This record gives sequence, C-alpha cells and structure tokens, in this order.
Amino acid sequence: MVDVEHFSLNKMLQLNHTFKPFDGTNFKSWKIRMNALLEEHGVLDIVTTDIPPEKDRTEEWKKRNAVCKSKIIQHIADTRLNITAGKAFAFTIYKELEKTYERKSIVSQISVKSTSEA
Repeated sequence: MVDVEHFSLNKMLQLNHTFKPFDGTNFKSWKIRMNALLEEHGVLDIVTTDIPPEKDRTEEWKKRNAVCKSKIIQHIADTRLNITAGKAFAFTIYKELEKTYERKSIVSQISVKSTSEA
C-alpha cells in the first residue's frame, strides 16, 4: 500500500497516469483512459475535431497538438508504434487507431457472440 502522505501532488498525478500502453488489445478500455488523460490536459478536442487548415494553425494549436501527440505516443506499446510513423497530427494517429482497432473489436465481439449462440 502506498503511503499517500509521503508523495507530492505531482507524484500522485504521475501515478494516476500510468496505464498499460496500447498493445493491440482492449482498445475500448485504452481509449477511455486516453480520452480522460487528454481531457485532463485540455487537448481532447485535438483528436475530436478536424485538423484546421494550415493558415489557421496557430502556435497555440501547434503546441497543443504536440502535447496531445506526445501523450498518445507515450501510451502506445513499441510493437504498435509503426501506426504513428510519418504522422504529424495527433488527430491522424487517433483516427488510424480507431479505424484499425475499433473495427477489430467489433469483429471480435460479433465473432464471440456468434460462437456463444451456436
């Protein structure tokens, strides 16, 4: 058991942010945790709204995108980092993860349901 009184607030917050990096499994659970983390850092909108046109990308938006991208990459296992290669925007990474792994989750759920009904 951790003695909370001996940790600084910063250390406690760091403990709360340690969750298993996404390794290709349990995407739905990982996404819930990631959304909470991004919301806490005030950058969830970076992955939920379209990338602004280049002329509208302010320095603030670019910094927020960098923070968001960093948080996502830090929570992806080495075996899955290839999905981030060459992508400059957190939005693009997140959409690629959703496209790849939410579909697999749905297929897996349908497959499980089909076999359990048989």
